[in-house]
Order: sequence, then C-alpha cells, then structure tokens
Amino acid sequence: MGTIVCKQADNEVSKLIDVQIKKEEVEQRRKLKFLLLGTSDSGKSTIVKQMRIIHTEGFNDTERISAIFQIRWNIVDAFKQISNYLLSEDSDIEIDESEKKILFLFAQNSSRIEVMTEVDEINVINTVRFYPSIREFFRRYRAFAGVPDNIFYFFGELPRILLPNYMPTDVDIVNMRVTTLGVHEICFDYRKYVIRLIDVGGQRTERRKWIHFFEGVTAVMFVASLACFDQFVEEEPKFSSWETVPNKVENRILVRAVSKSEDRLPRMINKLTDSVELFKSVKQNNFLHKSSFMLFLNKKDVLQEKLRTTEFSDYFMGYENWLQNNNEPSSVCEYVESLFRKGCDESQTIYSHFTVATDTQNIEYVFNSACDIIFQKLVDEVLRDFVRGRGRPIVERIPLDSLDDEPELGESSSHIGMIDLTNPMIPQGGILSKDTITLPAKPPQPITQIIRPVSKNRSTPEPQTSKKDYQKLANVIQMFIDRRTRKMKSDLRTKSTKKPKSKKKEPRKTTSSPRRQLPVEVITSSSEQRDQQVTLDVGSKNGSKWTPMQRFAEPPRSREHVSDDLEESEDPYEAKMKKLSAELTAILKKLEESKNERLPQVHVLRNGSAEQTSDGQYIFIASITLIQDGGTNILVDTGLGTDINSRTNLLKRLEKYDLSPADIDIVVTTHGHPDHTGGIHDFPDATHYHSWYSHQRTKFNLTALFENDSLSLTENVMLVKARGHTSDDIAAIVRGAKDFGDVLVAGDLFMRMEDIDHHMMWQPLSSDILAQRDSRRKRHAMELSMEEPTCVLITGGCGFIGSNFINFIYNKWRNTKIINYDKLAYGASPFHVLEEIRESGRYTFVEAKLEDQETLDNTLESNKVDMVIHFAAITHVDESYSDRIGTIQDNIISTTTLLESIVNRSYKGVKRLVHISTDEVYGDSFGDTTPKSEDASLPNPTNPYAASKAACEMIIRSYWHSYKLPYVMVRMNNVYGPRQIHTKLIPKFTKLALDGKPYPLMGDGLHSRSWMFVEDCSEAISRVAIDGELGQIYNIGTEFEMTNIELTKMIHATVNKLMNREPTPPTFTPIPDRPYHDRRYYIDFSKIHKAMGWKCTTPFSSGLLRTIEYYVKQHLSAARIQG
Repeated sequence: MGTIVCKQADNEVSKLIDVQIKKEEVEQRRKLKFLLLGTSDSGKSTIVKQMRIIHTEGFNDTERISAIFQIRWNIVDAFKQISNYLLSEDSDIEIDESEKKILFLFAQNSSRIEVMTEVDEINVINTVRFYPSIREFFRRYRAFAGVPDNIFYFFGELPRILLPNYMPTDVDIVNMRVTTLGVHEICFDYRKYVIRLIDVGGQRTERRKWIHFFEGVTAVMFVASLACFDQFVEEEPKFSSWETVPNKVENRILVRAVSKSEDRLPRMINKLTDSVELFKSVKQNNFLHKSSFMLFLNKKDVLQEKLRTTEFSDYFMGYENWLQNNNEPSSVCEYVESLFRKGCDESQTIYSHFTVATDTQNIEYVFNSACDIIFQKLVDEVLRDFVRGRGRPIVERIPLDSLDDEPELGESSSHIGMIDLTNPMIPQGGILSKDTITLPAKPPQPITQIIRPVSKNRSTPEPQTSKKDYQKLANVIQMFIDRRTRKMKSDLRTKSTKKPKSKKKEPRKTTSSPRRQLPVEVITSSSEQRDQQVTLDVGSKNGSKWTPMQRFAEPPRSREHVSDDLEESEDPYEAKMKKLSAELTAILKKLEESKNERLPQVHVLRNGSAEQTSDGQYIFIASITLIQDGGTNILVDTGLGTDINSRTNLLKRLEKYDLSPADIDIVVTTHGHPDHTGGIHDFPDATHYHSWYSHQRTKFNLTALFENDSLSLTENVMLVKARGHTSDDIAAIVRGAKDFGDVLVAGDLFMRMEDIDHHMMWQPLSSDILAQRDSRRKRHAMELSMEEPTCVLITGGCGFIGSNFINFIYNKWRNTKIINYDKLAYGASPFHVLEEIRESGRYTFVEAKLEDQETLDNTLESNKVDMVIHFAAITHVDESYSDRIGTIQDNIISTTTLLESIVNRSYKGVKRLVHISTDEVYGDSFGDTTPKSEDASLPNPTNPYAASKAACEMIIRSYWHSYKLPYVMVRMNNVYGPRQIHTKLIPKFTKLALDGKPYPLMGDGLHSRSWMFVEDCSEAISRVAIDGELGQIYNIGTEFEMTNIELTKMIHATVNKLMNREPTPPTFTPIPDRPYHDRRYYIDFSKIHKAMGWKCTTPFSSGLLRTIEYYVKQHLSAARIQG
C-alpha cells in the first residue's frame, strides 16, 4: 500500500536531477562573497581596480578614454588646492608677484580660469610646477592633508599626459581618484573559486546601503587610511547597532540600522578615529560573526612622508604612552593597529595587513595571503564539525583544490570516504593518529604566508648528500611542525593582546592534552633566517613569538630539563619530528664547520724585514708565507740560501702544520733576488712559478702571465704581475682567507708598511720606479677588503642611467644601503626606481641640489657613505648650446661641491668616488684610424656640454693630487634603454613612428654613434666601482656603431612590425644643424676588458627591440587604434 512503481526512464531522469542538484551545490560552494568596506578616501576603489588588473582583463578603451578627463580634473583640482593654500595666511612660503598672478588664476574664488580649457590649464600647471614656491611646497608637504595623494605622481607625468594622443596606463588609472557612489561589484576566478568582490561607497550617505550586503559574507575586507590621522570630519550620528530581524515571509534574516540621532550640532572628529569606530560597529554585527575580518591599513607610504614633518602625538595623545613613541612609521603603524583591535571580541580574529593600494605587487601579495587565511579557516570549520560529530562529514567542502599542487603522500588510504589524518594540509590540533606518518616525496605547498614555499621542481639527486639536501629535508619537517602548531600560535597571539597591566601573568603549567605541544626547537624554512635556528618560548608571556638565535649556538639549559608533563604530552609524531630536527641541526653544524675548514688559510712562516746598517749595507730577510687552499699547499718565497739557519727554521715551521717538503704542491718566487730564492732546491716535487715561467723538475713552460695580468692557481689564489722592483716581479692574491679576508702577498713590491707614505724607502732599490709606482697603485687600489660598499650615494639616481643602475645593482649588492640624491630636474622621476626598491629599507631618496652643501654633508655623514657614484649632470647637448652658462655652472659647480664634501669637510668616510663622464670629451673622431684611448688621447671637447664634463675631469684630477681624492672614472658611448627622457633620439623617434610622423633630419644624417644597452653599461660601472684602480679612467664602449639614418630606419621598421603595419620607408624633415656636430666618437675600450673581463653582451637588435617595446607600451591607445 502506498507503493509507486516507476519506469526505468523516470528513474534515470531522477538520477540526472540528483546529479544536477549536487553539481549546483558544489558550484555554489565555489562562490565566495567578499565585502570591501571602509571610510571614504581609504583606497577601496583602488583595490578594486588592482583586482581588475590582476585577475581580469583590465580596462577597455572606453574606460581609458573616460579616465583622461578624470585624470586631468584630478590635476587641476589638486593645483587649485595648492594655490589656495599658498595664497592663504597659513602659508609661510615666499611667493613673488609673478607667481601670485598665476596662482590666483587657479584659486577657488577666481572665475578667470573658466575661460581656459582643461588642456590649457594643465599646460599652465606644467610650466608653473617648476616655480620655487611650488617646489618648496612639495619639499615641505609631500603628503599635505588638503591635497590628494596622487598629485605627486601625476605632476611627474605631466609631459606625457599633455600629449595629443595620450591614453592612460594601468598605473595612471590606479592613481586616479573617483568618488565611489552606489555599489561596484566584480567577479573573477581565483584558483578554483569564484570570488564576488563588492565595493560600497564609504561616504556617510552611502553607509546605509551596507546593510543590504551583510548576508552570506565569506570575508569582510575593511580598508582604513593610515594617512588620515591629521584630518577631521563631522561626527556621524550614533547608531545603537546593526540590528538583525527575521523576515517570516521570505524565511530570511534582514539587517537594518537603528538610529539614535540627537538634535544637536555635529562636532568634528578625527578621521582615523571615525574609521576605528566604524570598524568596531561593523565587527559587532551578529550577522557577520562567522565572517573572516581582514583589516587593510592602507597608505603606509603617505604616512611615512607625513611623519617626516608631523608629530603623530599632536593628534593622538595616547601615542605618548606607547612603548616606542619615536614617531617612526613602524611604531605608529603598530599603535594604529592596536586602536582597531582594542575592545573587539576575542572570539573573532582580526588579520591585519599594511598596504599601499597603488602598488600592484603589494596588493597581489596581500590579497593572496588573505585568501590563504580564509581558505584555511574554511578547512578548520569543516574539520571541527567532523570531529564533533555534527552531521555527515562533507569532505568535498575542504578547499584543498585551492592549492596549486596537492601534497604527494604516496599510496592512497584504503579507508574510502574518511579524512586522511596524515595529510599535512589538514591541521592536526585536537586529532590523534596512531598511524605511522611518512614524509612526502616533495614538500606540500603552504596555504599562508607563514611558511615560504619550497621549489616544486626537484633536481636530480646528487651522488653524494650535500648541505642543500639536508636543508630541504629540514624544510619539509619544518612545514609539518608549523602546520601542527599554527592554530595554537594564533590563539596565543590573540590572547597576548589582552593582558592585564596590574598583575604579571604566571607561566602556565603544561599538562597532557590531545592538542599537540609546540616544538621546543625547529629549523626555519625562511630564506631570510637560513643561518639561524628558531625556538618557540611556550612558558613566558611572549609565548606566541618565534625567537631567533644563533644557528649553531649551544642549546639553552632549559632544553635539557624539559618538564615531565611536556615530555609526557608529546606523542611519537612530535617526538620523531623533534629528534629529526635535532639530528639535522647537528649535521648542518658539521657541514658549516667543514665549510669554514675549507676556507683558504694564510700562515706567515717568517716575517721579513729590510734594514740599512751604519756602514751603508743592507740586511734583507724575505717573508716566507704558506697558503693552504682546497688541499693545495702553496709556499711563497723560500728565504736566503746562504743563511745557515734559514733551511732548518723553514722545515721546523712546516712541521708545525704537519707538512714536509714533499707535501708542498706549488712554490712561488716573487722575484729573482737571492733572499727570495735560496730554498727552492728543497722542494723538487713542487711546481715552481717564477716571473712568466713555470717549471717542474727539468721541464719549463710559459704561463698565462706572459700575455695576461693574472693567473689562477686554485679557486681562491691567483698570481698577478707586480713589476718594478725587478723587471719580472709577481705577487699572490688570496681571496676570502680565514681570519684575514683578502690578502696580498706582495714580495718586495711593498718592502714595509712605512714605505707607503715614504717613497724614499723603496725608490733607491727599484729597477724601474715608474713601473713599480704603477704596480703599487694598482695593487694598493684594489681595495681588497671591500667586496661591496656599505652605503653608496648615487647622485642623479632619478635620471635615465642612474635609475637603471639602481634597479640593476639593488639585488647584486644585497647588503648595501642606497641613497638616491637628486634634484628632480627635467626628465627625472623618483618612480623610475622600481617600486620594490623604493619600499625597501635599504633605499632612501633625498631631493636636493648638490650645491646645497649642508644637506649633502649631512647626508654623507648621517648615512656613513663609503662610496659615491656621480651621475648627476645636464646631459643634453642641444640644451648646452641654448643655455651655455647654465650648463657649465651646473655641471662644474655641483661636481666641485661634491668633491669638497668628500675630502675637505668633517666626514672622511668616503673610500671611492666613481665619476661618470662621456666619450664626447675626446672630441670629434671623424677621419681617425685609431680609437681614442684613456692614456694616449687628450680631451678635445667641441660643445659646451663636453667642455663642462672635461672641466669636471680636470678638477677631479687636481683633487686627486692635492687632497688624495680616491676616484675612478668612466667615459661612455651613447647609452639607450627604458626610462630615457622622450627628447632623446630613440624614445623620440619611436613616438614619431607610432604617430606616423616624419623624422627630423639634422644635417645629412650620416653622423655615427656607438650604442650601448643600459644594463651592459650598469654592469660595467658596477665592476669599475669595485675593481677599478684608483686614479684611472676606463672607456666603456661597444662595437654597435651606425649612422643616425640607419638607426632611424631600424626604429621605423621595428615599430611597423610591432604594430602589424605594412612596411613603408621613413620620411624626413630637415632641421637646422648644431653649431658644431661631431661626426663620430671612436674609443678604445680594451682596458676594461683586460682588467675586468667586461664587454657589451646585449646585441643591438635585441636591446633596441626591448627598448622600443617599452615605449610602445607607454602608448597603449596608439598601439590599439593603429593595430
């Protein structure tokens, strides 16, 4: 009774419906809802634009065209704000009458500006932005409260924005400000999820709309501006709560705001305080109780600028009681973060991030980190329900598919439908497992930023186990332990923020618990701490913090007396992990000790001396040195053969190092005087090096010293020429010697320490004084102890070559602090330096003129600068003809001021000046059959620019002789590449090619130039900076030479190819030639190749293509319209 018989077809349809319903359920679980909230002007819309750039196709042409007018309006509106301030009584910046007239046009109360078009306004702004008052305003108020943050960026881009076919780039649109009205929503795929990101306006009138989006929120991303601490707004009417009420008709929960406004005048409230109160009111909403809260504290870059001129405690008096109230950005950020956390419910964890919304890389990293935390929380919720037995375990909800690579755990479990407790992706807190846990073949990918990922691609194992193999295994173990302890760390961190001040918390006793105990000692997988161990202090009040310690320091005494409770609570898994960690620590310690033992060692077997007796004779005792490197024993000099005690003393000293004459592999004789050669017959089995020759027993041969300046003996030992004392002196250089660093075993090139300053001690004994002087300078100038500078000051670092050099050298000189000193003349921009460098703690930008000697002196001394690289100069030849006096004054006076600060002021720490000069100082090479060389060719400049650079060289040479200025100099061919000012030939002609316009032809167009890619140039400068001989000049050049017409044809053809145009010949428009136009620069750059092995490696065709592609990307509108 009551039984219904279904047909087979109906049964199949029912199954299909069930499958479809299940698919829709799975698809629905893939959809995540992120709500982006915050006050106005906090950066929410900027983050949305970044998400479009990162996760969608970006912006279309219509949006870019619309952005043109908005960007120009941003510029004009910001300049009106600046004008109003400068003309107000609050400003103490001096303004002359001509400037006042222009600024009055832009004042808010002026109607005269209405007769001007938008483009006309920006043209005027582009002209007046160089006024002293405007530059002074930006120097003082880089982050002025009344001016939008984006104006500094757009002011540097005004020449490009004024172009007729200007089309905004992604960076322009990101920096553009538009008030968000209504709701903006974007959807995009992220890993294997679909994220729905909703941005609601932050204005007071828009906040009432928020309540309509509080249902089904996966995560709330609250954006707050760190830089608004000095701004005020009207206080918002108080709301008692965000009230939730049931809707019985639709069976849903609705959210509404319940107002308790009072009839009173609004008062002003700090904008940051308003943001804190708004955050707390949203977080207290019951409907968002299960949502993850991400706090994005934005505009940390603007905050840093403001704190240079503003005291944070003037606006927040509570900051005076903060632990570190030094007005530093890091301290202020921590204080602001505490304001948001204060008074919040402890049951809800707040994940905070410090962001710069205009930095795409920063936002991408922060968003990925936030998503990792959200996904991990989803996993925790599913596992919690499963362990507590709340219904059927829905395993497919676990977002393991969000990872790029799932962990490899070997054989799959036979328990189908059960959660694999051995899976390292599942937190193990509160779960016991009796099964043996095997290490995966490759480490699993982490799901938060706490652990750095290990490379997914494993190389073929080496035949012998190396230190790298042990470190990889240590990383795997560390990942396992970190996954087990992350939850407890999070709990401890949350509780540590709520500690009573009145009573000191006693260490909590550890008892047996199903939850895993934290490891006492682990090996970190972070590349930043690869030389340290880390321990987790579980007993102290700072138990949530990882404490770095010396990697091979003795373990703390408490490690040997761990409490019985702690030992009892550890299960076999934890004990095994700790045991493996301790064993790996011991292995790595042995490997480290072995590495130190492999360093080359230098032992002075006998100290030498040179003395003159009262009867005019000399007593010479040569130094005897033993060098040990990689199992090779090298003896430098063997003493005097007629000294009856010399042989006995030498053999005894060798015995001290367990060596006999048969154990000596190489004998080096620095020169042929008898006090250096007397004992060579005691080492018949060794290979002997003398002058250019090597011999073993009866066989002789020429060495590489016959043609070259150096010869490698082992990995860390080399021989170099050191002629002068005799015609064939040689010396030995040891790199990275244990306890010494770099060592020069010089023979009689330097006879004693005093002869460095007293030349009469060595010159009477020299066979060639000039040759020995050059050898002494070369070897003394090697700066053996300085592999790289501690702090380098780069003048003109916002220009073309200077900025590219900073971008090139930043990751090569990893321990060097970089000071960029630039006055931001035409064409220079601080944004030419990569964002990651500008945000680094190793980089500082100083906007000032070199003529400002007080600022320059303070910069050198406060940063302990030990190297200066001098790029700053007016480099435009055409400009030098139009402003001859200005060019000469600017280049010469600024350089001389720099020299004075280096040698004649209070700070004496600069060890090397690298001066960047030009090949134009040689003058015209037209008709020359031999290239211009550094030593044989005198300067013969033919234009004002070249003359000013030649004058700078002469002044530097005079300071070298008079004040011992430690300089080295380079003269370079034409350099090309990205970030060059648009008035230069390649970027200028690329722009003309994109526009389809004719090319200006100066003269007959047959002037030839050699073109060097900027990265090759940067490599050469870096080598000269470290290895260049003091007092020397190095030509840096290339063989890629061509005429201007040939180069124009290449640019024209390349642009046509990139734009998919039909090949066409270029057209030219004749223009007046220069008063004197050099036909050719032909230089010899063999000196740097012989001394440092440098040569230009980027083919001109390849470098030109990369350069043109860079400039084409700056004209996206032209590329799309014409393509």
